[in-house]
Amino acid sequence: MTDDQQIAALQEEIRRASRRLVCLMDRLATLFAAGGRICLSGIALGVLGAVLSYNRILLGLATVILVVGIPITIIAFVGALLVAIPLEGLRRRRYQRAFRRRLNVLPEADRLAVLLPLRGDEPAQEIVGPMLQELRLPIELIPATAADGHGDEPSPVENAR
Repeated sequence: MTDDQQIAALQEEIRRASRRLVCLMDRLATLFAAGGRICLSGIALGVLGAVLSYNRILLGLATVILVVGIPITIIAFVGALLVAIPLEGLRRRRYQRAFRRRLNVLPEADRLAVLLPLRGDEPAQEIVGPMLQELRLPIELIPATAADGHGDEPSPVENAR
């Protein structure tokens, strides 16, 4: 493989890893949305059971849902949240360490060739952001030109006074 092919392959690998991180967080968000719907459905069923309390079976079912089902669902989703977010962070750091090791072997020019195109890729920033900061690149790639005059600036003679 040529250097360009290796660089392109490494960039694609970083992009795939960042998409996996985004996919994990999307799945987690979907899971919590479903959990919220389940809780709301349970509350609605409980309220319906309270309104239709003349039916003992429905009242018993509503009571079980309100007293047992909803707290268990809430505890399960909070527990999943407390586990999933740190796991996502660990996974991101694992990717960062793996790619850092692979990039440190490359010469500086190749490292720049891999990282600079990923600078604007939002998901990839999760992984390569710290490595880009270590390169201490200038924030402004193209220096701004001097502003044109508006006609109300003091002349050099006025500045000397």
